[in-house]
Amino acid sequence: MVPNHDWISDTVSDLAAGKYGIIQDIALYGHAGSLGACAIGDAHFHNDGTRWNLGVGCLAPLAMCVVIIGARNEYGDGDNEGIVIHIYVVYALGVLFAALFVLMGRGMAAVGKPFARFTYTCAVLWIIGAPVFFVMPTGKAYPF
Repeated sequence: MVPNHDWISDTVSDLAAGKYGIIQDIALYGHAGSLGACAIGDAHFHNDGTRWNLGVGCLAPLAMCVVIIGARNEYGDGDNEGIVIHIYVVYALGVLFAALFVLMGRGMAAVGKPFARFTYTCAVLWIIGAPVFFVMPTGKAYPF
């Protein structure tokens, strides 16, 4: 829906800016709602003591960060009107997701060993992969 969107060089935040930004905003609010639902479900499941509780404690701030990104409409595009917080919220997302996976991995073993392995695999992929996006070039990646 976004005209001239480049799947390689544009970010998810670029999708939320402009005429069709409401589509991405609705997706962000849905994602925030799913994080909130996970927080409620995981709090009731209550597995692995303090580590699990800290993991659940990561989910609510994650949901809030996603709502802030959707509602604030400041996408790290060099805009300096008002308070520019996008990059700080993105850093918070990075730390909270990494902590979430690490903290809840052991407790997922109660559901099944494959779930624990999957959670730890997500932690490794996130911790290694997420920072890569900060050093990726944003120019055209291909000539066509």
